[in-house]
Amino acid sequence: MYGHTEGAWSSSRETWRETAKNMFIVGMINLGKKWFDDRTYNEILEKALNEGKNGIEYLRDIQIDVIIEIMEDYDREEAEFLTFGPYEDRVDDIDAYCINDEEYKEGGPMIENMKLILSEEFAIIASVVRILSEEYPLLPAAPKRLGSYGPHRNPPPSLTSVISKMIDPIPYVMQACAYIKDDQDVVIYAEY
Repeated sequence: MYGHTEGAWSSSRETWRETAKNMFIVGMINLGKKWFDDRTYNEILEKALNEGKNGIEYLRDIQIDVIIEIMEDYDREEAEFLTFGPYEDRVDDIDAYCINDEEYKEGGPMIENMKLILSEEFAIIASVVRILSEEYPLLPAAPKRLGSYGPHRNPPPSLTSVISKMIDPIPYVMQACAYIKDDQDVVIYAEY
C-alpha cells in the first residue's frame, strides 16, 4: 500500500527545513488540500496508485462522475474531454456551457465547483499516476526488451507488485510541479 509520502520530509541527507525549501523552490502542491469530494489529494493519489495499472482509469472515472454531477447536460464523452487539465485550460468550454443558462452567467457555485474539480493539483496527480502506472507492475525505469538478447518475460506481478508499492511518488509530484513552475505545463497537461 502506498503511504510513503512522509518519506520526502524525513530524508537522511536533509533536514525537514531543507526539504521544505526544496519543495517551495519547485512549486510543490499541497497534498493535504482537499478536492471536491473532501478527500485530500494525498488520499486520492494513494488510492489511484494502489489501483496499479488501473490507477489512471480510477482518476478519470472519479473526475468524470463529478463533472457530470455538476454539468448535468454533459454526457460521459463530453465530461471526459475536460478531464486531467486545469480549469484555466478548459475555461472556454465551461463558459460555452454556461452561456445559455442565466443561473451560470455570473459564475456562481458551478464555476467554483469546476475550478476545484479541474484543479492543478488533480492534473499533476493524474500525470504522476500515468507515469507510475505505465509500466506497472514494473518500476517506471524497467528493463526494455533488447533484440540482441532475445525475448524475455516480465516477472509475475506477485514479485513485482511488492517492489512497485515501495515507490515514493513525491519526487514524481515534485518533478511535475517543477515543469509547471518553469512554464512547461504543456508537458504535464498535454503529454500525460
